[in-house]
Amino acid sequence: MLVCPKRLFIFAAYDADGIIDETLLYYLRSLSEFGDIVFVMDSDAPANEVKKIDAVPNILYHQIARHGEYDFGSYKRGYAWALEQGILGNYDYVYLVNDSCYLTGCPARLIRKLERKQGAISGPYKKLSPLHIQSFFLRLKPIVFMSDWFQEFILNVSRQDSKLDIVKKYEIGLSTLARNHGLHLSGLISGRTLLFYEQPVTILKKYRYPLLKKQVFSIGRINWSRHAIQNVYRAIQLPQRYFIYQNAIRTKNYMSSNIERSKYCDKKTLCPFVLSIVRKSKHPQHRWLILFNSIQICKI
Repeated sequence: MLVCPKRLFIFAAYDADGIIDETLLYYLRSLSEFGDIVFVMDSDAPANEVKKIDAVPNILYHQIARHGEYDFGSYKRGYAWALEQGILGNYDYVYLVNDSCYLTGCPARLIRKLERKQGAISGPYKKLSPLHIQSFFLRLKPIVFMSDWFQEFILNVSRQDSKLDIVKKYEIGLSTLARNHGLHLSGLISGRTLLFYEQPVTILKKYRYPLLKKQVFSIGRINWSRHAIQNVYRAIQLPQRYFIYQNAIRTKNYMSSNIERSKYCDKKTLCPFVLSIVRKSKHPQHRWLILFNSIQICKI
């Protein structure tokens, strides 16, 4: 008899506007099909936004308040809650996941491949210099999350001056600490470049990993062509394509040189999906194009 592994996802989120939008809710709902979730958001949010989390299945606990310690500060708070509740021993795997990526489709294949890896810590990308597993989707085995050294490491996360300091001290630091304890690191992809930023279509189509870095269009040294932006959007499943576009515009995850090019995608890449919904509508007499009965797009 096949026994499904028990998983706990400690999910770290942030939104400058305190908005819990459809991209985040889709990510949480998708993960909830594979395990329990502890949700920590490093943002203050109004009550109407917080209520959205209550509708997501399998969320054991949520904390939504500004703490200023970035994703590892959220991981610390989620782990501390699970430790206090005495539930960590119930799980085969603990995942540390953050919303620096959009989830573009079902994560089943990604999770399955991570759990087939032998490493005590595994993730989608192992950067070879300096050697570490990038921390946006980490799978931990009990030899890690039940250990004294990991508990001491994660519970002592503190506020740092910059995101770069966080990466050095905690993302790279965790991998270094695990190796110092004789543990192996496994990546689904290994390399020396910013692969998830520089080749998003390769990640989405060739490797079929449903993760798109939110800042993929805002890396200063990449000036995307209109065609390249179209290709990224076309690699995203519907309806996520539309919600990701809207989130990217709202949160300004675009270089100024890419903004005008991205608007082209709204007309040529996104509209076929939107119009297909209109054609199937039971109320074609409506003068506004309504997406999911909530978002007014344009007059028709």
